[in-house]
Amino acid sequence: MHEGVDQLATLYPFCFFRAHEPRRPLKVGIREDIIAQHPELQPGVIVSALKIYTRCVPYWSMLKAGAPRIDLDGNVAGEVTLEDERAAKLKIAKAERRAKAKEIEDRKKATAQPLSRQPPSHRRRRWLAPSPRPDWVGGGGYGASPRGRTRDR
Repeated sequence: MHEGVDQLATLYPFCFFRAHEPRRPLKVGIREDIIAQHPELQPGVIVSALKIYTRCVPYWSMLKAGAPRIDLDGNVAGEVTLEDERAAKLKIAKAERRAKAKEIEDRKKATAQPLSRQPPSHRRRRWLAPSPRPDWVGGGGYGASPRGRTRDR
C-alpha cells in the first residue's frame, strides 16, 4: 500500500484502514482536518494518500445513502447522500467498463503478436544455396534433379 496511506492509518487507526480491511466513508473536508492537525506533513503527500484511499472500487462500494461518514477519531460526522451514492455507482460502472476494455485489448494484443521469425540456421542456408558447380557439369542449381540433368532436355 502507499506509504502515505500507511502513515495516515498509523496516525488515525479509527479512521483509515489498511488494504485488507473494509473502508468506511470519510467525512467531507477531512483533508483540511489532517493538514490542520499535522502541519509538518506535506500537503501533497496527504492529498495523494487520500486519492489512493478514496478513488477505488472498495471505497466507492461503501458509499450507500444514509451510511455514516467518520471523522479522524472514528466518530460519526455526517452521512452519505443519495447523490454521493449515485456518483459512486457511476464510478464503479466506469471502472468495470475500463477493466473489460483493457482485458479485450490485452487479448487482442496477445493474439495479434506475430510469431517471431528466426533467421534460418547456418546449415539451412547452405542447403538452399546453389551448387558451386556450373550447370554444364551436372547437378544444376536450385530445382535441379539430384541425379543431374537428363538427356531429354
